[in-house]
Amino acid sequence: MILRVIIFFIISTLSFSEVLLTTDNNNPGLDEAIKITVAFNNTKREQYYLEGINNFDVLYRSSRSSTSWVNGKKTSVKSDIYTVMPSKTGNFDLSVWIKGQLKSNRLRISVTNVSKNKKNGTIGQGKVLWDVKKLNKNYYFGEKIPYYEKATIKTSLRNYGYINPPVFQGFTAKDVTKRDKNGYPVAKRLIENGQEEIEIKLTENILEANSTGEKKIKVGKIKAEESTDDFFGIEPVKPMLFGGEEISVNILPLPTSGKPNNFQMVVGDLKGTYKWNQLDTAKLGESFSLIVKFSGNVNLNYLEKIIEEKNKNFNIYSSVSNESEKIISGEYYGTKDFEIAFIPKKTGEIKTPEINVPYFDTREKKYKNFKIPSRKITVTGSYTDKNYNNEEISSNKNKINNENKLPEKEIIVSSILEKGDTKKVDKRDILIGVLLLISLGEGIWIFKLIIDKKNDKKEYKDLFKKMLKSSSNKELYEFYSLYMKEKYDFSPKAQFEDILIKNGGNEALINLNRKIEKEMFENIKIDKREVVSILKANK
Repeated sequence: MILRVIIFFIISTLSFSEVLLTTDNNNPGLDEAIKITVAFNNTKREQYYLEGINNFDVLYRSSRSSTSWVNGKKTSVKSDIYTVMPSKTGNFDLSVWIKGQLKSNRLRISVTNVSKNKKNGTIGQGKVLWDVKKLNKNYYFGEKIPYYEKATIKTSLRNYGYINPPVFQGFTAKDVTKRDKNGYPVAKRLIENGQEEIEIKLTENILEANSTGEKKIKVGKIKAEESTDDFFGIEPVKPMLFGGEEISVNILPLPTSGKPNNFQMVVGDLKGTYKWNQLDTAKLGESFSLIVKFSGNVNLNYLEKIIEEKNKNFNIYSSVSNESEKIISGEYYGTKDFEIAFIPKKTGEIKTPEINVPYFDTREKKYKNFKIPSRKITVTGSYTDKNYNNEEISSNKNKINNENKLPEKEIIVSSILEKGDTKKVDKRDILIGVLLLISLGEGIWIFKLIIDKKNDKKEYKDLFKKMLKSSSNKELYEFYSLYMKEKYDFSPKAQFEDILIKNGGNEALINLNRKIEKEMFENIKIDKREVVSILKANK
């Protein structure tokens, strides 16, 4: 038995003498970097496959060669050194294969979940402090979620950065990271207890969930290399590593009970101010305006209109004058400003319409209204010559045209001859010329219609493709809204269905619009193919 073991050991040593696989740590923690060395002893380095390396994140790879003489015998070693970090826990066997044959010993690395180089967010004996935005367990659908990853550095680093950036599963993420002119995150210098520190927000994002339910955020994996006394910078340094954990967030649906009819997905803590630029009087036909400013930890992205522009007392025109969103002191902050112009249609004492903006208050967990009361205005004056209303202008135009219209028999067409003489032109020539001009005009008009129709078809075809390729209800709804706006000048987010009917819509489109809004609100997956099929059938 002993003889068999000795023979096996000799055979194994001879078999694996070409390639030796080693590590500096067989039992690392999940967030701990280790080195794996592939050494070719007295043999040519060939292309090889390192089995089991897929269980680790390779931070970088370096190569070395060395030659030594012992008792007149030459030993040559060529090594590949992998600096890696485990990507999961478990027992992993590594080995080197060349041309389908096992060429090395088998190396087992057992990865535990115990953090060995991090304690309370501190890496490298307090040299780097790592901080991730602390999130709530629950958020409402439509609520904006601020997120950041920040490092406070208390030592000199020669290199730092992401191995893997953060992954937001089930979220739409807007990157608002402050960067310098070279594209690097802005570093902020601080003094803490007389010691200089550098604070770097490696990423800042504004998140919005695409649907309700549990969502995952994979924190980015970061590596940082401390500076050494090595002048040439070739001495390998084991990096400090942090991040990589997973965060769970639950997205709650908005309540259906008490939901206002004109709710435009304004979710959060809404604050608002307004200001009139007019006192209590106005002149007929002259405009005055209302400035409305919304702000706060609130989603204002879907708020497009706050007032119905059809009104018997005023011509009303509204527009968004300013819009922004950012993260301030770790909290989300959005703004949106509206400017509304009112032009009185008649004199006397009249009232501006009351404005109501419904929103869902995430703190009080109920629907509320931001209200701007109507205002009583006394309108004086009359229309001047330059200020007719539309009916007067139209009436006067028709009157002028009728008065200036001459009987056909009195129209005389003359042509100028070389000798300066004039003669009456044959009526048949005139008729032919007129017909040619009409034909040419109709031809140009028809050609333009064909081109426009082709462009429309192309644009709508692209939108249909985007709808079919959309990955969430939210993305589908954006393309659907864009199509309805281009095709029918109708905004599903802000306008009532009578606008759709007025602009060429039908009952099938009304039913589709109601179905989409219901499924969006209740977080039911929308049938993309059904939506596109109905839109195509009712073009």
